[in-house]
This record gives sequence, C-alpha cells and structure tokens, in this order.
Amino acid sequence: MERTRRRKSLVFGLLLLAVGGAWILGAHFDEQLLRAFRRADDPAVPVGPVWLHEAARDVTALGSWPVLALVVGAVAGYLALQRQWRAVLVLFAAVGGAFLLNLLLKGWFERPRPDVVPALTHMGTYSFPSGHSLMSAVTYLTLGALADRFEPNPRLRTYAVSLALAITLLVGTTRVFLGAHYPTDVLAGWTVGLAWAGGWWLALTRFPQAASADS
Repeated sequence: MERTRRRKSLVFGLLLLAVGGAWILGAHFDEQLLRAFRRADDPAVPVGPVWLHEAARDVTALGSWPVLALVVGAVAGYLALQRQWRAVLVLFAAVGGAFLLNLLLKGWFERPRPDVVPALTHMGTYSFPSGHSLMSAVTYLTLGALADRFEPNPRLRTYAVSLALAITLLVGTTRVFLGAHYPTDVLAGWTVGLAWAGGWWLALTRFPQAASADS
C-alpha cells in the first residue's frame, strides 16, 4: 500500500509540475490562443460547428457554483447515509476552502477579463485565476480521491479519478473557448486546484482504504 501511495504521489506531482510549467510558458501566448478559437474574419464567432458552441456552454456549467453545490450536496448526503462523517468533513473543507481561496486570489491580482475577443458567456468577477477551473479541479478531484479511498474495485477507482481529470480539463478548455478567461487564468486555476486537492488527498490517505474486490 505504501508503494501505491508513493506511485500516486509521484504521478500527481508530475501532473502538477506539467500544469505549472505550462502556466509559465503560456504567458507568451495568451492572446494568440484566444484568437485561435475564433474565426479570422469575425472574432465574435468561435471556430467549429454551431453544436460545438452550445456544447461548450453546457460543459462550462459543470464548473459553475450551482452545479458544483448540487454535486457536493448529493455526494455529502450519500456519505452521511453511509455514516462516513470524516469524509463529509473533508469534502466540505476542501470545497469550501477552495471557494474562499479563489475569492482571495481574484481580489489580490484583480486581473481584468479578456478583451481580445468578445465573450460568449456571462462574466462576473476578476479573471485570474479561473474560478471554474480551480473549483472544478478541487471538487471533482476530491470526489475522485474519495472514490479512490473507499471504492473496493480498482477499475472503478481508476475510472473515477480519470473522469474527474477529464471533466476538469473540459471545463477549463471551454473557459478559453468562450472567451471568458485567458489560458493562463485557466492554467493557474488548475495549478492551485491540483495543489489544494492534492493536500486533501494526502489527508484521505489516513483513512482506512476499502479492500480490493479482486483480493
């Protein structure tokens, strides 16, 4: 089990390093990447078919606070019925702490929203970091960590963590596609979210792990 934990920590660390490195390098390509998602003859129109534009708006909502609140509430209710009170506490602490951290960082940097291309979705607070990217990373990866800790089937554990990473990636990408954030806003959100979720994953390693269904 100790070897498995070290291997997962290494994978997580490499992922965090890759995202952080991309954030630093991406500062030189912020505006170019935003324009790359729009038609050259009309920056108000994104590339791709119309259904892709609608899908991007739907997918980006997976990182909005109403959807995340519903997901967290539903999972917390399930865990409460299972009397997994410490897991409920970790879930609320991870997501609630990330929400406050996001507000603090936005207020600290006060970066304006992109004006390179017209935004195709509602924008409220400051741009840096991307709240959708940060909160989706923390929420879905914490849920993936809970599944990794309490699900006995190793294939389902792998599926849960992979799904959490996929949703986080899609939400962040749609923020750039819709013109709501610079790419570095999203990369910063992913970096902070990965680091925050990773800390709570380490906390979860102190919980008893479910026995493997294959053992």
